[in-house]
Order: sequence, then C-alpha cells, then structure tokens
Amino acid sequence: MKDRRTTALIYASLLGGAFVFGGHVAMYAFSGIITLATLVFLLESIATLKWIAYHFNKLFDIMIFALGIYAKFHFSVTLAMAIMFAGLGYTLLYGPYLRETYNKQ
Repeated sequence: MKDRRTTALIYASLLGGAFVFGGHVAMYAFSGIITLATLVFLLESIATLKWIAYHFNKLFDIMIFALGIYAKFHFSVTLAMAIMFAGLGYTLLYGPYLRETYNKQ
C-alpha cells in the first residue's frame, strides 16, 4: 500500500510539473491521462482483457513503450507523448494495483 502511494505521488508530481511547465506539455499530459483512463476502463470492464493484462503485465508495459516509440516516428509528437504519459501511469499506478488485486484472490 505504501509503495502505491509513493508511485502515485511520483506520477502526480510528473503531471503537476507538466501542467506548470507549459501549454504543449500540459496537452501531452492531459491526453495521456485520458488515454490511461480509457485503457483502465476497458480493462476493468472486460474480464478477459483484465486476465491478459495481469498475466502478461510486463509485456504490456513493453508494448505500450514500443507503441510510443512507433508513434513518435510515424505519427505526431502529441500522440507519442500521450502514449508515453499513459504508459507511465500504467506502469506506476495500474500495473501494481492489478498485481495486488490478483494476488489477494
């Protein structure tokens, strides 16, 4: 529980810094938050996807990171940074929550 609070504080400080830093970075962070929320809602609503995300958690992290790199070279910087912020949120917040939830069962 304490580790989740620490990682949540780290993620919140990154997002807070992004919103203070400037308009473009704030737009990237906001898009990343929306992308992360969409991913979490999707995983929470479909049990099969949640099972896949739990059992292949580290692979999921790598796939989000690889998608961010791919988006950087083939799409816009806004999309790439949004995916990177969403990936950070998944790695720092939702991934540990998912592992903790399934370990209790």
